[in-house]
Amino acid sequence: MPIILLAAAEAPLRILLSRCLQRNGYEVYAAPDGLQARRIGLERIATLDLLIADIRMAGMEGTELANRLRELRPDLKVLFISGSSERRDLPDPLLQEPLDTAALLAKVRELIAARRKALRCGPAPQGQTGAQLESGACPGQTPRRLP
Repeated sequence: MPIILLAAAEAPLRILLSRCLQRNGYEVYAAPDGLQARRIGLERIATLDLLIADIRMAGMEGTELANRLRELRPDLKVLFISGSSERRDLPDPLLQEPLDTAALLAKVRELIAARRKALRCGPAPQGQTGAQLESGACPGQTPRRLP
């Protein structure tokens, strides 16, 4: 079961996202701020598949949280969420609130598939798309057909 650390400042959003992710087969550890999320992340760093972080949180912003956890796990996949219309140059995907759960789940599946593939094959080449990553084939390999 994939493991997600969810850091969201607003309790209703955090509860909604946790339930949505759990109903779709994910194990979720939720935190109301960056400091608590960092503590949970440090405890579970080896098993985390994805960090979903609100950009603006008390104690530590989502971008700082991602940077701190990536000091220990440079390959950690991150998805940012934000209720602000302010655009930032982020190295990771951003979903704007109000969130569409279908779009959220699609992005979560894509990021976790990319992580799992990287574990099997090594890092993805620059420019490879999510669809290519989800194909299951490692770069330079032909996908196997199942009988």
